Amino acid sequence: CKPVQVLAANDTSTAGASSKSSSNSSSSSSYFFHDREREREALKDHCSSQPTAISVILGPRSAGKTALLKDYMRDRDLTDSRCFIDARVTPISTPSDLAPVLLQSAIPELARRLLPDVQALSDLATQLTPALSTVQDRLKLPFGIEVTVNAKAIAPILQGLAGNTEQAPPLAKVTAAYVALLDAWYEASASGKLSDASPPVLVLDEANKLMNWGDQYRTERQDLLSFFVAISKEQCRSHVVLATSEYVFQNWLTEEIGASFFDIFVVGDFPEPEARAFLDKCLQKSVEPEVSDKDWKTVHQVCGGNPGALKRAAGFYHTLRGWEAALTQLTKDVWLTMKPGRLPAPDAGYTATDYATAVKDILDSDHNAVEDVGLAEKLGKQSLDAMVQANLLALRPYSSWAADIDDAAFGPDQCFTVVTAPTTLHLYLMKRHRSMLLKPLDTQQVPAQANPDSSTPPSRSSSPTSDALKAVADEIRGAQGKIEDVERQMQQVSSKISAIREAKGEGWQDELAYWQQKEHQLAEKERQLRDDKKLLQEKQLLLMKREE
Repeated sequence: CKPVQVLAANDTSTAGASSKSSSNSSSSSSYFFHDREREREALKDHCSSQPTAISVILGPRSAGKTALLKDYMRDRDLTDSRCFIDARVTPISTPSDLAPVLLQSAIPELARRLLPDVQALSDLATQLTPALSTVQDRLKLPFGIEVTVNAKAIAPILQGLAGNTEQAPPLAKVTAAYVALLDAWYEASASGKLSDASPPVLVLDEANKLMNWGDQYRTERQDLLSFFVAISKEQCRSHVVLATSEYVFQNWLTEEIGASFFDIFVVGDFPEPEARAFLDKCLQKSVEPEVSDKDWKTVHQVCGGNPGALKRAAGFYHTLRGWEAALTQLTKDVWLTMKPGRLPAPDAGYTATDYATAVKDILDSDHNAVEDVGLAEKLGKQSLDAMVQANLLALRPYSSWAADIDDAAFGPDQCFTVVTAPTTLHLYLMKRHRSMLLKPLDTQQVPAQANPDSSTPPSRSSSPTSDALKAVADEIRGAQGKIEDVERQMQQVSSKISAIREAKGEGWQDELAYWQQKEHQLAEKERQLRDDKKLLQEKQLLLMKREE
């Protein structure tokens, strides 16, 4: 079997790994971990509890998701079974790519708690070979543990580890072996043979690579996702953590398995104090002085608290010898990625006007984040999804792990998903080049027509109050129109819910939960629109009294 690059619990052999788990590591390697105390503890607590669903970890690019997960993997105080697969360095473009990765990482790491070392797995191959014709066998493991394993499923895997096969077994056999070892794990745990009964943790970073498994791998893709669901949500035996920066992954996963089978956790950017400390740490590694108060204000305006942006800014500062040059270089690359928003391809699925509308709504909102349902109604869901897939926009659900977007942006019960800029650099450039990005909206303006009848005397100019009354009346009509639109949508959703309850087809409970959530969001939106309309009517009354 071909060697693969993975990181198992307490492993320090991976390139770039620190020699000891510590937030203040002084390792000379490129890897270092900064702060994240809250997220670290939340991740530990989550992974030590009973699994209830697949865990999806989202966040802006370069926000530190991988660093957080690797820090968790290196924590020597934890003794559970942990396996981290980094799809950046280990290709998983096809099922045949993933099979050896699981074979040489997840399987041995899971068995580590049952056997003294990985080599013992190889030694067991000859013991299990005669049992291939049986389905269940009793197997005596070291430390006096006797468990039941599916010998037929696991024997080919052990032979692969022993080097007795030219190629790794198919992915289905590898996942079957993982399940067999889970059975052994929990039998040993139930008998009190394990010192730590914390559930195993399987982490796949850059999980969005699974989206590239095309129709030719549809069966394998569905089988793999069913395997993830089975061991996490249905059997509650192993955590499955899928990490990605691609916000469209949550839409893809919803279509594949349904929203109720996974939970989303967001790793956001640093708050400002931690961001400045992180930048100083990056500068220190380059033997540069700490950033001044004046320079920090400029750097934070551009980079926000994004660790990747701050780290690159520090690198450019070291090579270009100045913050202005460093930040200019940093924003150049990001500005190029925004070009498809201004000049979309014919088959992009969105228009330049769509992107300009989204940018305007984001910049005009209180928290630079707008509710996804409202924007989808304005642009169309297909257009919104296309811009998210192109990484021009980001879909952010609420998460207690993240504090870089105000809780108020997610609605009164934090139940909204919001649309925002993909990174703080994108948001900075949206603000800086607002007029250029909103230019497509200028063509939507209808110019006022001159009066063709020159003999008609000009009308008396209206007073400022009259103009304000007309504007408020237009706003009230607009608000009423939006309310009626929402009411129509609520009727459609209500009919959909009734039909689902009546049919009760396959997966109806998940579908019902999805539409009930939409119903709740629409009800909340209707309430907000009615409140807005009421305020406008009160304003109208005050203006009418002033006019009198």
